[in-house]
Amino acid sequence: PSNYGIQSAYTIKISSLYAVGCYGNFIWRNGIHEQIIGGHLTLNLNDSTSSAFSVGTAYRVGDALLPNLALGVGRNKFAFFYEFNISRAVVYHRPAFELSYTRNL
Repeated sequence: PSNYGIQSAYTIKISSLYAVGCYGNFIWRNGIHEQIIGGHLTLNLNDSTSSAFSVGTAYRVGDALLPNLALGVGRNKFAFFYEFNISRAVVYHRPAFELSYTRNL
């Protein structure tokens, strides 16, 4: 089986409190293609604890909208993602969600 993928992201600080970013994730796997593009706005809450709140959305091409919220504290990040199916090819339109925890080492 062949697996190919490209991921890219860029974030720029627009003030001492705010940053904006965009990202893309493109995967080709055994004839299945998935392309996700998205963006987010981050509010830095406290420099002493490296706390930040982020809100954003992504679009999985032809399939779903993926709004998300995240809270980062130090090296830890908690995030919530929700999935709204928008494809007419889906037999059932059942939304999904994901909770994630990330720790930068």
